[in-house]
Amino acid sequence: MKIVFVHHFSLSYVGGGEKFLIETSLLLKKKGWDVEIRAFPIYRNNTHIWEFMSGINYIESWFHKVDDADIIYFMYAPLIWKLMKTDVPRIAGIHASSLVPELQSPDVFPKSPIKLVKIHGLLSAVTYYYFRLFKDEELQRFDAVHLINRAMKFRHPNVYWVPLFIDTQLYRPTKPKSDEPTILFVGRPLFKKGFDLFVKSAKIIRKHTGNVKFLATGVEGTVDGIIKGLGLIHDNMLPDLYSSAWIVIYPSRIDTFGRVILEAMASGTPVITTPILSHIHLNLPVYYTSTPEEIAQKAQHILHMPEDEYKSLCAISRRSVIEQYDVEKVFPKFEQMLREVAER
Repeated sequence: MKIVFVHHFSLSYVGGGEKFLIETSLLLKKKGWDVEIRAFPIYRNNTHIWEFMSGINYIESWFHKVDDADIIYFMYAPLIWKLMKTDVPRIAGIHASSLVPELQSPDVFPKSPIKLVKIHGLLSAVTYYYFRLFKDEELQRFDAVHLINRAMKFRHPNVYWVPLFIDTQLYRPTKPKSDEPTILFVGRPLFKKGFDLFVKSAKIIRKHTGNVKFLATGVEGTVDGIIKGLGLIHDNMLPDLYSSAWIVIYPSRIDTFGRVILEAMASGTPVITTPILSHIHLNLPVYYTSTPEEIAQKAQHILHMPEDEYKSLCAISRRSVIEQYDVEKVFPKFEQMLREVAER
């Protein structure tokens, strides 16, 4: 069977959605599927994505025509799908945070349109308001809807709930914990991802526990003389980074899933995160906090745990991810969805 994935962003943007498409395409290719990825040149940059996409045909254009596939999977965005001409059965995958504002912190989806544009940009703001008005009509254009989080609620006759997955053989404890207590932030250093909360909590922790090292990906140099920026980190280096950290603080205000949480816990590291619905419905043993003071309090609690208790927490963290989100358990459900919609 042939599947065509369609993304409204260029894969060179390299965010969570792009990462999902690349990994899923490679898995399907390995299992014998004919796979192709189509994308629109939105948020295009100079990342050489093809080095991660061995054997996957990738086409980037403003207009597409597909008539030789068995099934098309859209990373759904309102109206963008109309730029593709096809009669092939199609699935709308709900991945964008602007489609499910109820899963996010109120801080990032304010009632004021001006504030919304300021935080997310004009494109995301327009998407948000358009989808609120026409979501039922839009989704009826698709043969099925794929939801990645139990907190998502949409009306459609064919809804599939299949979560995202990770390879727990890749994300596993690959290194012992560093000699110096280390707290890690992984993600873009943005307000939406709670980087400001990480910085503020780091200052509080440092004030009370002076020998802690703070690391952050996605940022260069040193932040406020406390946090060491690691820059962009290749995915292959993440398991070592997660494993050696004592705690991962992921205070994101916006997520449809929260893959960083899974990656860190599968690597045997406890996670402190925010109590937004997308995180709560992962059903994982994380520490929920909302303010820098609460984050610092939870971090100090973990740092001062007896060694046996801390090791047990790390083991529980990994086991809970394996039981629910390991690729070997979840991916067959994704394949089954593709076959059922194509055959229907």
